[in-house]
Amino acid sequence: MSTDNEIYEEISWNVEVVQQLINKEKDADNLFVELDSYFTVGIRFSDSFWDFNFARKIPLSADKNRFDFAKIISKEFRVIIKKNVIRDLYISKNNRTTTTHGYYMRMRRFALFLQNEKFMHNFAHITPSIIQEYIDKKLSNTTKKNISTNLFAIRKMLDELEFGGYSLDYSSFEPIMNSIPVGEIIAESESNKHPNIPKQLHERIIKCALRDMEDETLRLQSCIMACLIVILARTGMRNGELRILEAGKLKEETIFKNKKSAYYLEFFTFKTTSTREGRWTQTFLFPDSLKAYQTLEKITEEQRNKLNTNYLVNSYKGRVLSNTSFYDRFDGFFLRHQEELGFNSLSEIEKLQLKQRTFKNLLEAKTFKSNYCEPVDCDLLLSQPIYTLNPHQFRVALANWLKDRGLTIEWIREHMNHMESEMTMWYFRDPESVKETLYYRASMDGTRIEAQKANLVKELTDPDLVQAYETINKFLKKKKLNIFKNIDEILRILKKSAVKESLVGMCTKAIGTLCEQQKRLALLEKHFYISYQLPDITSFDFNYKRLIEKLKVVEHNKALSQINPKFQKDYELEFTALKNFYQNRFKPEHEDLVEKVAIDGEIEILKAYPQLKQVIGRLTEIDKEVQEWVKKLNLENLLANEQNNIK
Repeated sequence: MSTDNEIYEEISWNVEVVQQLINKEKDADNLFVELDSYFTVGIRFSDSFWDFNFARKIPLSADKNRFDFAKIISKEFRVIIKKNVIRDLYISKNNRTTTTHGYYMRMRRFALFLQNEKFMHNFAHITPSIIQEYIDKKLSNTTKKNISTNLFAIRKMLDELEFGGYSLDYSSFEPIMNSIPVGEIIAESESNKHPNIPKQLHERIIKCALRDMEDETLRLQSCIMACLIVILARTGMRNGELRILEAGKLKEETIFKNKKSAYYLEFFTFKTTSTREGRWTQTFLFPDSLKAYQTLEKITEEQRNKLNTNYLVNSYKGRVLSNTSFYDRFDGFFLRHQEELGFNSLSEIEKLQLKQRTFKNLLEAKTFKSNYCEPVDCDLLLSQPIYTLNPHQFRVALANWLKDRGLTIEWIREHMNHMESEMTMWYFRDPESVKETLYYRASMDGTRIEAQKANLVKELTDPDLVQAYETINKFLKKKKLNIFKNIDEILRILKKSAVKESLVGMCTKAIGTLCEQQKRLALLEKHFYISYQLPDITSFDFNYKRLIEKLKVVEHNKALSQINPKFQKDYELEFTALKNFYQNRFKPEHEDLVEKVAIDGEIEILKAYPQLKQVIGRLTEIDKEVQEWVKKLNLENLLANEQNNIK
């Protein structure tokens, strides 16, 4: 049995070497020196391959604890990326290697693009236009959030150069680095929620999996995946939690005066906790998920004894199953049951809720075949796509299934291991909100939406909202739907649809833009910042900008609510979120940063936190700006009154 303290060991740093690598300011002559010194046990800075798995006792995602620099021929690119990895892990003590690995991969891909496609081996010729070309070529079919994250990774490389005194026109990169507005990322994230699973398909999946669990003609790995799918469907566990399930974690509790038993399953999660070590939690088991877990224990007992492990899901070498193998076996279940699950009988709208997996070449097909374990013809894999799902869709389906059975949001929250009930509400599409949004903007005859009311005219100055109006009206016209006459049909179509590049999917996005984005954001932030946060100045620059945005939004919503009481609730939600963010996040960070600067000086702070260079010299100005806003909105007085009431 693993305990919280057994999950991680601290990396034992050679502090003298680390400080030599990342704390030398404005030393351009030695910026790209690749020291042949050990910065931790067994790893030299000059090594082409770094493996931090020694610092992790649960080998989940072992590949994400490894950093391979061998293909980066350019010494400049390689050294800057290496320094970024060390800076992330050494300075941000709470960073997991898996978190740092994501930025490393993005920096690595950019470096390989420069090296292999632009034939560049140093930073001297890098320009904003080259970064834009990289986005256009490599990221054009991805999300705004992913583009923004890639830009942030590139910014980290530039920050390392600037900190080291490398001569480059850094100001010229600011426009492209800030080219993706935060609001667009939030709206896109809201629109691209994982879709639900059609009810009939969901029940057929569980039925097939229950049968596969005990099918002795199937190979062991297929039976294991069938058990996992039932557990997934009835507990809503995440992929990473499933892969580190342990034996002997079933707990029984007697109920109804000892006449019946309830069963709980303990499992380990890294998700709903702010600590890097993760924590143990539990979930209630329904009869079929209880049977699945007990079957899983039984059929893996011999394998676990042989491999000397307590984990229920393992590779052939006794390691935790990799993501790739997990998804191949997961998709293999759906391949085996393509006809029985009746994918072809689903409506076109329901099919939008599915994934289609295709194989581009024979190598991909053979890799899938080896992980899948069951006999399959590679020519068949290459000839047609597989209908499958995203494992996270089972969380969405479970939340809606439990809600339909009349269970409370709080019960569902606990069952799904959400930190707040608003995170649970994220999985539900609120029909009343959609109705209100459409009715409020409906034309007299109900055939379209328009912004004729005085307080809606401003919506037509926002390009995103204009696009939303056009998309919704196109949807209504093509489907021949009337807001007043066919509202239930509209809701049915939208509820069942996935958000993809179809007219229905685009309409779902558009309605999300109009009626869900700001309210959902406010609800989440209201609860996320409701308790005091330990000051962490790492992201103070971002949180300062976020505070100013919030202050402006609250001022706007306050004025709007005075014109029309209909917007009072939106104003109250935003104002509550603002109060919590200011009191529990911004203010402690600002005070902590001011104190650190007073003690250590600006230069030392910048050595540790180079990302704060835009704000470190403006702390007095920032304080004055924020206080003017606070006074305008009467924020401090309201907070003081709340504290007095609590006392």
